[in-house]
Amino acid sequence: MRVDFVDPTPPARELGDRYRVEARIVTWHGDDVLQVPTGALFRRGNDWMNFTAKDGKARSRKVEIAHNSGVDAEVRSGVSPGDAVIIHPPDTVHDGASVSANR
Repeated sequence: MRVDFVDPTPPARELGDRYRVEARIVTWHGDDVLQVPTGALFRRGNDWMNFTAKDGKARSRKVEIAHNSGVDAEVRSGVSPGDAVIIHPPDTVHDGASVSANR
């Protein structure tokens, strides 16, 4: 990607050593989007899955993911607002396993 200045720099304000530009590039935006951290997602075959915690038990769920930034992912189905998702579940977690909240 190349970025150019729209207006020329005034002669008295030349860019010097260590000049930098910080940019935030938005590639997608949506209102009222349900998101989960990508660390809560894993693959099972071709499906995206996650574990939620309810009543002290892990529950495996298939989720439909739309936009994914690599940090957070938009969830279209499989998780509801307020659900507690398990982030970075170890291999020992399975459907029905006992879990406790660690906040």
